[in-house]
Amino acid sequence: MGYNDEIIKFSIRGFEQTGKPLILNGTHKHVLKNTHENFFGRRPDLKFHRWAGSLKSSQALAYNIFSGIDHAIFEYDMWALDTFSQHKACIDVAIEDCGVVKMYEVKMFEIVNSRGKNKIFNKPEQQKYFNPDNYKWNKQIVAPFISFIQSVQIHFLDKPIYGEGLKQLCCHLLGIINEMTKEDGRLIGKKVELYSLCFDNPFLPQFEKDLENYKDVLKQFIPLVNRFLKQINLESFIKYHGFLSLQEFLHENGHQLGSGNCNYVANRYLKSGDD
Repeated sequence: MGYNDEIIKFSIRGFEQTGKPLILNGTHKHVLKNTHENFFGRRPDLKFHRWAGSLKSSQALAYNIFSGIDHAIFEYDMWALDTFSQHKACIDVAIEDCGVVKMYEVKMFEIVNSRGKNKIFNKPEQQKYFNPDNYKWNKQIVAPFISFIQSVQIHFLDKPIYGEGLKQLCCHLLGIINEMTKEDGRLIGKKVELYSLCFDNPFLPQFEKDLENYKDVLKQFIPLVNRFLKQINLESFIKYHGFLSLQEFLHENGHQLGSGNCNYVANRYLKSGDD
């Protein structure tokens, strides 16, 4: 059985442990017919991603973790480049408390795409980030930001990484900075803590290797971020914390998340493949 088939098998077994009937869409062996069945708790009021009905969906995982928190905002969007809506950066979950906004970018099986080399801002449609004329909201940070993403490219040159994950984090940082500094920005006067919250069940040896690879990449990414934030004098307002273990997060935040969500996530996602 191939790697992806093993992941699908694990995902199906986990969903079956929730007690819900497994009714697939008839086209894919890991996509539910009713997308809402993939989400736990209050009925989701958000725009579903294309693969939101997939049992491998990180959007569903994010919702299933945090839906018990009434003031959690899902798909928290921020202006990145210009006024074109598709240029917005979108964080999976944001929770504000006492002027501090904790943001969580949730990853599940995306990280298995970590064997390519330096796929950071390499797509044709992503070259717009290297043109200063495309930045509308804060002209003062354009040169430092372009220098920052170039430094990320160089640092990870020819390394087997999940490059799209780093590209996404860079865009999140741009969005956070814009919303802190532009007129009527939604983060003016606030502090932000950004986390990469990752599914970390080592249910397969190969997945454990991919997970360790991504953890190491995020660890190397932190000083690059810190240097950039210091350069633009925002190091006191924005903090990127790097990798955050899902297992540890549930254990340490069970009271806030609620027992229903914690039990659901633990039973569906964190049991071993043989349970």
